[in-house]
Amino acid sequence: MNDTAILYICIIVSVIGILSIARIVYFGMVIHRNQVFRGLDYPHFWEEIMMRFSQNNQNKFEDFPRHVVSAYNEYLERRNEFWSTYGQVIIIG
Repeated sequence: MNDTAILYICIIVSVIGILSIARIVYFGMVIHRNQVFRGLDYPHFWEEIMMRFSQNNQNKFEDFPRHVVSAYNEYLERRNEFWSTYGQVIIIG
């Protein structure tokens, strides 16, 4: 390939990238201006969700930290198991 072909390919790829980013920005602006999302105040929305969750499921809400800790411990165990198995396979190979 000659230099002009490479230059044109770079320009085409750059234009496609800029257009893609512009479309994503435009999509975000349309969503932000949409009336459906205008009344949704995120901090108050999440507070409302947590209040309803705690009122309806009082026992589940109290156990939430314990469930998070057990899920994280299980993740760590699986990760350690993977790396020990991977290390054994590498040593054997």
